[in-house]
Amino acid sequence: MGMLVFGTLHTNNAPKTVDRMIKRLSRRGAEPGAGDALQPARRRRGPAALQAHPLRRCAVHEILLTHEALPNTIRSGQIANIRSIIESGGNDGMITMDITAS
Repeated sequence: MGMLVFGTLHTNNAPKTVDRMIKRLSRRGAEPGAGDALQPARRRRGPAALQAHPLRRCAVHEILLTHEALPNTIRSGQIANIRSIIESGGNDGMITMDITAS
């Protein structure tokens, strides 16, 4: 259908954003790992996190894109493993919010 949707959640990084989305869906009655909860993993794009760097006075961001391991990671509840997906997905356009680099 080709829709572009922006939304905001108050989270610190992309894995926490996915976790928050799953928790909100489960509060509405969706089973953990159900189709609706997996929608973020099936999208062409994914969550991005943005925050101000405390010392450099600039924005730092994190981008999570669709990855073949993401649906199973979400389904199994291993949200902490999303960090390694982002770190290994640099060639695919994913960016980690590592504010210690450069």
